[in-house]
Amino acid sequence: MIPVNTLEKYFVNLPPKVIYSDFGKNFLDEIFKLSGNQVFREKFADSALFQELSSIKTIHDISLLNPSGTKTSFSQFKGHYILVDFWGSWCGPCFANIPALKKLMKDLKNKPIQFVSVSLDKDVDSWKKAMKKHNFPGINLFDQDGLLSTFFKVLWVPRYVIIHPDGTVANIDAPQAINPELKKILESLLEKKEKGN
Repeated sequence: MIPVNTLEKYFVNLPPKVIYSDFGKNFLDEIFKLSGNQVFREKFADSALFQELSSIKTIHDISLLNPSGTKTSFSQFKGHYILVDFWGSWCGPCFANIPALKKLMKDLKNKPIQFVSVSLDKDVDSWKKAMKKHNFPGINLFDQDGLLSTFFKVLWVPRYVIIHPDGTVANIDAPQAINPELKKILESLLEKKEKGN
């Protein structure tokens, strides 16, 4: 309920021992996902993260870790819609969506759409164990540094984001897979693409 610029002012005035504590880092993660203030981000982000964030124009500029240990660039999905499913190993509702997500993928097979599940876990092992245990479908990536979640201001999971073929956002807070509305939205977008609109 507190405006983001007020949160930023509060954070700036905290003692350094609080700012650089675990609590401070967690609080900063949340503010970063809410804030578009580049001055604030530059002051408190590590320089590598800030440089990456400031250079991103669309999702196509982002690459994330895949299960094989290399990076997958979203630029390889240019020309396709992308459904990004943000999840975490602690998130029961994320797992409840998996059967519906699998059915959606089957129903839209051979359509110009990619399904990408992105874990917000902090630990690679937690991500891999949960991914294997729950048999996450589609392309699985790990947002280790919080780059994609900060770019889209993702504060909770499950969260679904639909991306246009050009990398711009079609729906920043789409319904979950378990909700029939998601399929309707995707079918409508795909139909428009087929008609050349």
